[in-house]
Amino acid sequence: MKFSASILISFSILFAGPIFAQDQVINFANKLCSAWNASSLPAKLAAESAGGSGWIDVVTGVQPAPAGTQILASGRYDCNVQPEYALTIQKDQSGKAMCVKAEIFKGSRTWKFLPKTSEYNAFAKSFGMGAFYSLWSNGMEGNKGTAWSNSEHFQTFFQLAVQNGGEYLKPNCAK
Repeated sequence: MKFSASILISFSILFAGPIFAQDQVINFANKLCSAWNASSLPAKLAAESAGGSGWIDVVTGVQPAPAGTQILASGRYDCNVQPEYALTIQKDQSGKAMCVKAEIFKGSRTWKFLPKTSEYNAFAKSFGMGAFYSLWSNGMEGNKGTAWSNSEHFQTFFQLAVQNGGEYLKPNCAK
């Protein structure tokens, strides 16, 4: 009986880790999506006709989506045991860039960036050329010119991530 109980406990620990990490990531992504919508980002990244930067209508990136849709894939560069998340941002009827879906990243994206865990806090405080260099060095994907012309909004994004990070942004990876 002890042998089978030990095996059961071992399997539970072995298989619960990835599930816990995935739940943690999707919880964070959902909070980040809600925070996005409650922030200044929907108006600032809106269509130019709505007074925004026009980012939402740029057709660019790794796997271009139609104008009016951006898919941001992100995660933690130094925490590969956690899956990456994806936020789908779509233009609403008023032209605002609204987050409409948060999920585990499955491969389709227009943008991808993987900051190190410590960089989330650093980028929330200050985002400039050094931050861009770090993101590009860690494999950022997307149009550099478009990203740079919207760089002021990256800091807002990272501020939202830090404010809603909870367990997801703890220094140690959930296993």
